[in-house]
Amino acid sequence: MGNRKAREHLLRREHEVAWERARTEERSASVDVHGRGIGHRRIQLVRRPAFEEGAAWEIRQQAEGWRAFRSRVVGGSWPDVRLVGYDPLKVDSAPLEGFFIRLAALSVPVSPLNGRAGVDGTSFQLAAFDLFCEWRVSWWEEPPPQWEGFGRIATEMVALFATAEIDCN
Repeated sequence: MGNRKAREHLLRREHEVAWERARTEERSASVDVHGRGIGHRRIQLVRRPAFEEGAAWEIRQQAEGWRAFRSRVVGGSWPDVRLVGYDPLKVDSAPLEGFFIRLAALSVPVSPLNGRAGVDGTSFQLAAFDLFCEWRVSWWEEPPPQWEGFGRIATEMVALFATAEIDCN
């Protein structure tokens, strides 16, 4: 009986340490956060304005539904953005699942060849994940016309997450 309680305590402590690391240690945006019960990462959106703090949001699929998490952009040179923090947000599950379904249904050219670049302004990265498969696209200010679907979904995500409160439960 004592060994079982000790194992449970050890697992609980490992879970707490993993969450503390996720909330405090700087990491690359391309690195997944791990923790017991956190679910599978499905979407990541990074928004990095030139002259203010940026943010990254992740949508995760859990057994009981979909959850959103927010991190701060703290540095790195584009496209290797560095993040810190991993705060769960109070957001209904349905729109999060809807973003994933819509994103997975898009059909777009891999290379838009629009010839745009910029220095100031806002840069975006949008990524989707399915276990060992993933893709990531990035654009400056407005997505190329061929990626309009990405831009529409990203704009809706930013609008939803910008007003979401941190879930302290």
